[in-house]
This record gives sequence, C-alpha cells and structure tokens, in this order.
Amino acid sequence: PDIEDRLLRTQTSFRRRRLVRRTTLATTLSLLVAGAFVVAPQVIDGLSFGSEGPPATTVPSALPSALALTGTWVTPVVTQLDVTAALQDAGLLASADTVITNMGFPSAWTLTFTDATFSVTSSTGVQVDTGVYTLDENTLTMTPTCTKDDQPVACTVTYALTLDGDTLTFDLVSDDSPDYLGTPDEAFQHALYMTAPFTRS
Repeated sequence: PDIEDRLLRTQTSFRRRRLVRRTTLATTLSLLVAGAFVVAPQVIDGLSFGSEGPPATTVPSALPSALALTGTWVTPVVTQLDVTAALQDAGLLASADTVITNMGFPSAWTLTFTDATFSVTSSTGVQVDTGVYTLDENTLTMTPTCTKDDQPVACTVTYALTLDGDTLTFDLVSDDSPDYLGTPDEAFQHALYMTAPFTRS
C-alpha cells in the first residue's frame, strides 16, 4: 500500500509539473506573438524613416486666356505723384511733365477686352487707347491705332501679363510705336498700364 500510494503521488506530481510547463510555454508563446504585432510596425516605420515619399503634385498656375481677359477692368484713381514715381522707376522721369499734361491726372482707367479688341477710357470718358490684340500664353500683343505726322502707321506693343485672381498687371516687353510730342511712347504706356493694377469690374 505504501508503494502504491507513493507511486500515485509521484504520477500526480509529474502530471502537474507537465501541465505547468505546458501552461508556461503557451503563455510565453502568446506574449511573444503579441509583442511581435506591437513591435513590427514600429520596426518597419523605423526602417522607412527618412525615405522619400511620392513627389508632391504641383498644380501649374493658370495662364491668362482671351476668355479670361474678356470683360471690364478698372484701376484706382491714379495721381500725378503715382505717374511720376512709376516713370522714375522706369528711367523715364524726363517724360513725366509731357505725359501728365497730355493724359490728364488724376484719373482712373477703364480697360475693356472683347475676344479680339481692347479700348481704354479715362474716368472723364475720354478714349485714350484702342485697337486689336492677340494673346499667346501670358504674352499680350496689342496693335493700337497709331499715327505719325497725322498719318496712320503700323505699331505693336507687347506686354507680359500676370493674372492673379481678379487682378491684372502689365510688364512692358517691347514698343515700336512712334514718339508723341518728342516723348517715347513707352512713357505713355507705363503711365497708362503699369502705374496701377487693373481689377475686374
């Protein structure tokens, strides 16, 4: 009986130890698997740190078009001081008196584009420029009505345009128009188109 009792206790103890080992092993495996799920994303992120992502998508600025220009554009009131400052910046200060006397300031300008023609009038209602135009990307080529010695002559004025929302600005590129009263036509162009920005009306 003693022997049988000891054998039973030994077998029972062995079974318990084996059950404990299995339970411990299962718990350890579970912890390892859970840890792997937690650590793996961090390791992957760490390996990919500093790598270049896909290039940013850039949206090109919209260029002016005849359709975008069509309509009426106006400037704020331009004063003699404004014109003098603009001509000084352009190196045309010597022309300021002639330009101011003949164009009449203060004045606001109204510029109207159709799909092929343009015209500019002052705030007193006097038309100061008119003609036809073409547009190639942001380059505006204006063919105004020009005269020399009271005779019509061909002339072309080219501007680079910047259209920012409802604001239109001009930058003179070239001007082959004849002088007026001994004053370069570009001085009149600066006074008319480049002293103040135009805003869509």
